[in-house]
Amino acid sequence: VEIGNVLERMMKLVRKYRVNLDPAFTSLVVSIVLLEGLGRQLDGSIDIFGLALPILWRTDPTVSKDIAVAMGEAWVANQKNVAK
Repeated sequence: VEIGNVLERMMKLVRKYRVNLDPAFTSLVVSIVLLEGLGRQLDGSIDIFGLALPILWRTDPTVSKDIAVAMGEAWVANQKNVAK
C-alpha cells in the first residue's frame, strides 16, 4: 500500500467536504507523505506501511483494535495483489 497516496486522497476529501482536522494530525499526515517519498527515493521497493504496522500495534495502545485489523487486512490484500 502506498500510504502517501491513500493519505493524499483522504486530504482531498477533507478539503472537498471542509472537514476540520486537528493540526497535529495534519502535521503527521504531511510527515508520513514526506517520509514515504524519501524512503521510495532511497529504495523503490520499500513498504513503509508494512514496516510501520507492527510498530504501531506495539507502541500506540490508543489505536483501536478494529482500526489496526482493518489496516492489516488492507496491507494483506495489497500484498496479494503485488504477488499476482
